Amino acid sequence: MFNTCDLRVGRIVACKVCEGSDKLYIEKVDLGEEAPRDIGSGVRQYCTMEDMMNGEFCLVFANLKPRPLKVAGIDSHGMVMFASNADRTAMEPARPPPGSKLGERLSLSDGSIPNFSQDAQKQLNPKKKHMEALLPLMKSNDKNEACYNGIPLKTSGGTVTVKSLANCMIS
Repeated sequence: MFNTCDLRVGRIVACKVCEGSDKLYIEKVDLGEEAPRDIGSGVRQYCTMEDMMNGEFCLVFANLKPRPLKVAGIDSHGMVMFASNADRTAMEPARPPPGSKLGERLSLSDGSIPNFSQDAQKQLNPKKKHMEALLPLMKSNDKNEACYNGIPLKTSGGTVTVKSLANCMIS
């Protein structure tokens, strides 16, 4: 499952409150592509604008089918990944470390999936439920490392982490 899902290093370059929504931010996320992507994140009650726009890298699920955000009048072209506690009263972004490369594809620290599927560049077919299969296996461990099925995620700069939410879901 991991080798078909395109998890990449991004950076939020613009963020605004979505008028008409209590939860949504609309971000422009740079993945090293021709233009930044519009992505909507329902995290306003947990993350400040300063947290979103602090210049650090973020983790992006990049090959999801665009999702219309009717309240914003745009399509969301991916998902910025956040750790959340069990009762969803706290959320914080998963952060690739300094030294990572913008647009870089994440890998597993144990090298257990050495070859990524060619389909990873393609938009996922939502009928195949790739996202629904991946997300239950995305969690932070007791060292605050972002993991897939217990294996830490890494970039060329090191391991992806969350600030303080250990042993929590990442979605």
